[in-house]
Amino acid sequence: MENSFHNKKIILVFIICQIILALFAIYNDLIVNTFSQNGIEEFKSFQEKIILVLVVAPLFETLIFNLLLNEVFFKLTSKIIYCIILSSFFFSLIHYYSLTYVSFTFLAGLTFNGFYFWIRKDKGYKVAVLSVFLLHFNHNLIGVMLGK
Repeated sequence: MENSFHNKKIILVFIICQIILALFAIYNDLIVNTFSQNGIEEFKSFQEKIILVLVVAPLFETLIFNLLLNEVFFKLTSKIIYCIILSSFFFSLIHYYSLTYVSFTFLAGLTFNGFYFWIRKDKGYKVAVLSVFLLHFNHNLIGVMLGK
C-alpha cells in the first residue's frame, strides 16, 4: 500500500515539474524568439529536427548533466543543492541562444536536477535518469509544438 502511494507521489511530482517546465517554455516563447540566430532552424529536415530535439539532445544532456555532473559534484561536495546549481549552470551555458534563453534554461535545469535527486534518493540513479529523460523529452516536445 505504501509503495503504491509513493509511486502516485512520483507521478504527481512529475506532473508538477512538467507544468513548471511548460510555463517556462511558454513564457520564454512569449519573450524571445530563441532560435532566430542560427539555432535549431539549421536542421535540414523536420525528421532530423524531431530526432535530435526529442531523443538525442534529451538523452545526452540527461546523461551528462544529470547523471555524470551531478554524481561527480556529489562525490566532491555531498551537498545536493550545490550539485543542482552547478549542473544547472553548466546546462544553461550550452544553450546560449540569448541571455534570456540561458536564464530559462537554468531554471529548467534546476527543475531537472532537483527531480533527478528526488527520484534518485528512493529509486536509484537508473530510474532517476529515465524519469528526467522523459521530463526533458516532454519539455522539448512542448518547444516543438510551439514551433521552435
